[in-house]
Amino acid sequence: MEAARDVGGDARLAGRLLGFVHLERDDPERAVELLREAAREEPESAEIAQALAEAERRPGLRPIVLTGHVNSVTAVAVTADGRRVLAGDYHGRVRVWAVDTGRCLHELTPDGADVVATAVDAEGLTGLVVRNQAPLEMWDLTRGERVPLPDGIETASVTAVALSGDGTVGTTGHGDGTLQFWNLRTGKILRRVRGHGGPVDAMSLSVDGAVALSASSDVPRDQTVRAWDVATGRCHAVLTAPRDARGQGAWGVVHYGSALSADARHALQIWAEGPMVLWDSRTSRVVAEVQHHLRHVHISALAPGASLAVVGISGAPVRVWEPLTGRCLRTLESEDPDRADDTASARSAAVSADGRTAVLGLYEAIRVQPMPSVGYRAPWAYARPKAAGELTDHGERFRARMEQALRLARQGRFAQTADCLRAAEAVPGFERHPELRDAWRQVGRHGRRVGLRGAWSGFDLDGAGHFPDPLTLALSRNGNYFATVRLGGPIDVWNAADGRRFAEFTWDMGTASALLLTGDDQAAVLHDNYRRNVSLLDLVGDCAYPLSSSGKAEAMAMTPAGDRVLIGESSGELRWCDLVIDRAQRTVNARWNAVRSHGRAVAAVAISVDGRFAASRAHTREDVSETWYRHEDEICLWDLRSGERLWSRTERPPGLSLDFSPDGRTLLDYGAHGLWAFDALTGRQLYSVEGTNNEHILATSADSRRGVTADYSTLTVFDLATGRVLRSIPDAGETTALALTGEGRFAVTGVRGRQIRVWDLDTGRLLRALEGHRGKVHTLALGEDDHRLVSGDYHGTVRGWELNWDFDFTPQPSPGGEGCE
Repeated sequence: MEAARDVGGDARLAGRLLGFVHLERDDPERAVELLREAAREEPESAEIAQALAEAERRPGLRPIVLTGHVNSVTAVAVTADGRRVLAGDYHGRVRVWAVDTGRCLHELTPDGADVVATAVDAEGLTGLVVRNQAPLEMWDLTRGERVPLPDGIETASVTAVALSGDGTVGTTGHGDGTLQFWNLRTGKILRRVRGHGGPVDAMSLSVDGAVALSASSDVPRDQTVRAWDVATGRCHAVLTAPRDARGQGAWGVVHYGSALSADARHALQIWAEGPMVLWDSRTSRVVAEVQHHLRHVHISALAPGASLAVVGISGAPVRVWEPLTGRCLRTLESEDPDRADDTASARSAAVSADGRTAVLGLYEAIRVQPMPSVGYRAPWAYARPKAAGELTDHGERFRARMEQALRLARQGRFAQTADCLRAAEAVPGFERHPELRDAWRQVGRHGRRVGLRGAWSGFDLDGAGHFPDPLTLALSRNGNYFATVRLGGPIDVWNAADGRRFAEFTWDMGTASALLLTGDDQAAVLHDNYRRNVSLLDLVGDCAYPLSSSGKAEAMAMTPAGDRVLIGESSGELRWCDLVIDRAQRTVNARWNAVRSHGRAVAAVAISVDGRFAASRAHTREDVSETWYRHEDEICLWDLRSGERLWSRTERPPGLSLDFSPDGRTLLDYGAHGLWAFDALTGRQLYSVEGTNNEHILATSADSRRGVTADYSTLTVFDLATGRVLRSIPDAGETTALALTGEGRFAVTGVRGRQIRVWDLDTGRLLRALEGHRGKVHTLALGEDDHRLVSGDYHGTVRGWELNWDFDFTPQPSPGGEGCE
């Protein structure tokens, strides 16, 4: 809806519908803002009035953050009313928290073995704590004292634990699949049964302790959820994956564990290559089976009644889902400027028995999050079809303006051409017409880029299980296609406009960690960091050639033209060759030159744009694992025509990466501790830019006038010749990927919160935030004209975007004549 509004849709209608949607997903603050504006525009609308009244009645969903833990909080349990939390962390600290005051009521243990599970009864009187390779613990949470367990209870190899709501029954699951139940009041062991064929991952008990659920996710022995009658020890219902016609699991091979509701009625399983499955143990029926795009799920918690589920995936904020529909209601983004409540760090989760509160165990903190309400449903809204005559008129108007624009372009009158194209864009239904977009890109070459008019997604490619993590990607210069490396090594080539694969190459070249396209976009050079080899793949002739098969290639660089490759080897040698592909003979002419550059393995290399100069770095100590922040590295610069070393320096480095400025005058040494710049010919240090804090976050403009680095929250724009800081942009988010437009005025950044952001570096203004990634963005690639953007994340997702830039055109002197009508 926002995209439709941004490209010329009815803003009033969009505001009303967005207000309904935000209320449906229980974001009352945003809904009230939009619905009040809609009510002013349409005061007679009963639907708007009803929705606004509902939004104003709802409380906000501001979280409470409890700090005081050490390292990741690995286990949380919450009372039925959400007012008390029992939490344990990786350091072994266990605390009892009062949510309403934010106080720690008791610190049960300050340290110890890492905590793997906790349980608490409905009122928060009794708690159970499970530690890694340690006996089970039972605590009186009112007094903060440990109490003895009844005699005969097996306390070793406990992997899961639960307490009944009334505090009368306790249960443990064990590594050998055993379950045991006991009465807390009498100390009597009720039952001990062999419940699963693998370790028990999760357990829950009904309020009265009569029914239990247990789950295992052991592949291939046991991936079931089982319902138990505690009194008899009888299993009365089992959730197991159905079999297909070939006798294989219809839901796939593996799931990400099971979430069990606190009332021991429902279970949720999220299958890696299959559906999200909701199961009712009372009826022993699957009540929902919906498709999803979740990958690398590491936490999940299910609300009683199965109305909502809390799900966390690797590298992304936690989300709240509707298991019955597979609809995502909320993304629990960070609201703390210090990111103490960053849910991407969540390692544990629980939902209270009343379903109103979720508790997330984060890094050194706990986030107590009110759960969204799900009662409101947005009213239907019907699109009014346009009459055939109206559509015909729009088409004729668009065609006339396009013909006029092309005529003006042929005359070199680009300012007037742009006016005509803007008029054509204003015709309803033609905002994204391919002919219009292509014409705008062509005329933009004659103007000066001044802003971003719009941006939209072209495709969404879910490559989880297909691509390595992180994925390796390269975009062609013209932005028409991109290449990726598949798990196991094959190379796929995709249309960058729609994400369709049109070629694959299955040569055995290893799983490349670096993929570079040659200047003509007809070949690729790949570096397999595992085998330490470099290969050339001819994308036109479908041939692969080993360039370096010695198993020594540690680092690789290539000129932008793709005619010269540089390799740094573990032997300390620096090797380079010029590439000439003879497609008629299906051979590649690659004559290697080599120099002994360092006494130890080459860690990084760079090559100048013209291929004449090379830079290399090597560690000067054998063991740098413990002294990486102190050790000194040797940096050398080489003339590749003569093989002569021009200079060398031994420095305490800011990082691990080397690069030349596009004009070849400056060598940039950058990484986690900052950036240093050297005169490429003399080795004299020119300047430094301190504190980038990101190992590979640097971009330079094509004209060598501007550089950009990023730290955890700030973008720093500096003069590439002098190092003078031109602008600092605070609160830019933790940047994980960075790309610059050709002239260097605009930056595209990927941030930890799964967003892509477009910045005007001259003003420091955020122009657009693009949503849609499922994990932390780590790759951004822009085509030469900067209209096509391809991005990749740690979730295996590749997305294509079109950026619609705005341009300023110097008016052409004219004695009069045609303009845009």
